[in-house]
Amino acid sequence: MDKVELAKNGDKQAFNELIEEHKFKIYKTAKAILKDEDDVCDAIQDSLIRAYKGIAKLEHNEYFSTWLTRIVINKCYDIAKKNNEKSKKIENRGQVILTEILCKGILYRCENVYGLHKITLSTVILDIIEQKSPWHSQEDF
Repeated sequence: MDKVELAKNGDKQAFNELIEEHKFKIYKTAKAILKDEDDVCDAIQDSLIRAYKGIAKLEHNEYFSTWLTRIVINKCYDIAKKNNEKSKKIENRGQVILTEILCKGILYRCENVYGLHKITLSTVILDIIEQKSPWHSQEDF
């Protein structure tokens, strides 16, 4: 009986030996997709758990290497997708913060530099859009 068949029948030592034989290949695969070492380790760990739990379902023993590599690739893509979503959330939040800072800066300038204390943000923005200064009277235009 080959190692894959033994592993499929629950032999932990056979599974460990298979993983030892493939460890560099799965590491290189994960590292090629994910650059962060922690993400690579997470992907490999999760992939090995999934492979261990699912090896009994492997239909063709000769495709073990391909099957294992595909599990690693899929897990890496999952992690990369999550990282991308996090990055977009951070980027979007950064844009919101930047807009808030710019608007607050306009208000600060209106309130403190020009002595206007009762001006609203919408007034400032509308006046800027219309290319009018909110601190000048209509006659100045």
